[in-house]
Amino acid sequence: MSPPPTPAPYTPPAELITAAEAINTPVASVCAVTPGPVGAPGVPPGQKPSIGRIVHYCLGDEAGPRKGEVRPAIVVATRAPDSMMPNLQVLGDGPNDGFDSTTGHGGEHCWRGTVPFGGPDQPGTWFWPPRV
Repeated sequence: MSPPPTPAPYTPPAELITAAEAINTPVASVCAVTPGPVGAPGVPPGQKPSIGRIVHYCLGDEAGPRKGEVRPAIVVATRAPDSMMPNLQVLGDGPNDGFDSTTGHGGEHCWRGTVPFGGPDQPGTWFWPPRV
C-alpha cells in the first residue's frame, strides 16, 4: 500500500497574515507614547477616559493622612471641552480611607469632579494604570 498523497501547502489570504502579524506585534512598537509633564506617565495617542473605564486616582486633600496614596476609580462622566478631566467615583479602602457621610462622601467611595490628568506623585489627579 502506498502512502497517501501529500496535500498542497496552505497559503492564507494576505488579510489574515496582516491581522496575525498585528496581534503578535508588541504594543510598544505600534503605539508611541506621548510624554506628559515631568513625572507624569505617558498617554497613548488617542486614548481618552470614557464612562466605565477604570483609572487610578492619587488621593488629594480629601484623604487626610492618606493623601498621595493611589486608589482605583471609575469614570462616571466626561464633559466637553476637555474629556481628559473626567468625573470619578474613587473606590476607598473601606474604613481605612475615612470617606464618610459627614464629609460628603459615601463611606466606601467618594466622588471627584473635573479631575485633571496627572500621575502617582500628583495628589488630586488621575492616571492610567500601568501595564504589569
